[in-house]
Amino acid sequence: MQLVTVETAKLAIGCEISGPESGYPSILLHGWPDDARTWDGVLPVLHSAGLKTIVPSAESQSGRQAYPLGNLAANMWIWR
Repeated sequence: MQLVTVETAKLAIGCEISGPESGYPSILLHGWPDDARTWDGVLPVLHSAGLKTIVPSAESQSGRQAYPLGNLAANMWIWR
């Protein structure tokens, strides 16, 4: 697993990236109060199917306060 911070002019989001380096990227979002561990049960299946997973941390946006999933999804749009 690789821990990275993705920064744009508008925001910085901590992410966990894992799976095959050349795998098709798949972004897995979670809502509050969950965290990146929400996806631990499915990561091996996704990786064995050839997917690279990117799990942004909603907590990195909120300082451990409620951060609506819709806001996180909207912020993913900023990355493009």
